[in-house]
Amino acid sequence: MAKFTKEQLEKLQAKIRLGKCPNCGGSQRRVLDAAFHLISVDGANGLTSSPKGTEYVPLAVVVCDDCSETSFFHLFDMGVLEK
Repeated sequence: MAKFTKEQLEKLQAKIRLGKCPNCGGSQRRVLDAAFHLISVDGANGLTSSPKGTEYVPLAVVVCDDCSETSFFHLFDMGVLEK
């Protein structure tokens, strides 16, 4: 997990529309201040390989503080991180 830079946070804020939670309708949603990696256990195609040989997808995570609903956004596809 790596914290976002100021520039990366600005890109995220420009691209992610928090709006109401799709689960509970609440308005207490937030972007966590770090990139997370979803790891592939079977080496699926289209993922990025780490120096240790593990394949992963870098994600921004949005959490609803009312019901804990969690959403993921692909940081490469959003242009926040480069491959």
